[in-house]
Amino acid sequence: DADPFEWVTFSTNLRVNRIWENSPYTEGGGVSATTRAIHEIPPIVPVKWPDGTWANSSQTEGTSMGFEDGANPVSSLLAPDFLHDRTHLLGNAYLEFHITPHLDLRTQVGLNNRMHKYRNYEPTYLHDFGYPEGEAQRSNETNTFWQNENYLSYDQQFGAHHIKATAGASWQQHVNDYSWFNARQFSTDFY
Repeated sequence: DADPFEWVTFSTNLRVNRIWENSPYTEGGGVSATTRAIHEIPPIVPVKWPDGTWANSSQTEGTSMGFEDGANPVSSLLAPDFLHDRTHLLGNAYLEFHITPHLDLRTQVGLNNRMHKYRNYEPTYLHDFGYPEGEAQRSNETNTFWQNENYLSYDQQFGAHHIKATAGASWQQHVNDYSWFNARQFSTDFY
């Protein structure tokens, strides 16, 4: 709170939170979920083959082993890009004007704004993700809520009597904007 003049009071509160991360797909019911692959891939399957390519449980040709087709959990954590950029802005401010000793006008504004950007790329060689053609996805979401309240307050005591009255008006809006794009069939894994 601040009182720059005796006839006005001012206060503000602002919080900004930003998270930028590479967040791989770790949970879910599909065979590409890392937590499931950790439990299901046989321990005899190497992380990589001698030529440097990622191993997976379907590469058992020439053997009598028949495992469920699934990605190597190490490759599913390290190879794809799941880049998430999230910003959250939360703020509130008010001005209170002391018009007379008994009459105040208060106006306040509140804002809640969330911005999410996702950029994902699943390479052509990664089994159960982008294999065999690669896949890129991008989405943007902005969610904004604002509210404005204005009210006039009168408070006065006349001997044994007390009068207190308030009149006000309020406006608010909520807007959500979302877009999602997807592309496949990449000739290289440059992303």
